[in-house]
Amino acid sequence: MRLFLALRAKGQEISGLRKMMFKLNDYHKFGLYHDDVYPDENYNPVVQEAVRRLPGDVYDMRNYRQIRAFQLDIEKEHLPQDQWTAYEDDLKNGRYMQSYIEEVSKELKEREDWEKAHSR
Repeated sequence: MRLFLALRAKGQEISGLRKMMFKLNDYHKFGLYHDDVYPDENYNPVVQEAVRRLPGDVYDMRNYRQIRAFQLDIEKEHLPQDQWTAYEDDLKNGRYMQSYIEEVSKELKEREDWEKAHSR
């Protein structure tokens, strides 16, 4: 029972830390999700391919959020607080590229392994 309570308390600490980091990152003040702020696709082939594989509507919404955030940043403004991305919404919807990133990473690793095996 003590172990369960300790793990539960530790999980709450981690959850609290994640929430604090979410607030410190400030991307939520621009209406962005976690995966909207991945490093520029031009420098990361995995992210570039993951973005390419996004469904059209998801891709369009991502572009809209990014363009709006760029404009707000240029104007040195944030969205009104009632339009900020909520922590719970970010947890639920903000990791929309993760499955694509994992898939692309596995494919690249598989290709690399195949090339190593057949280059001898």
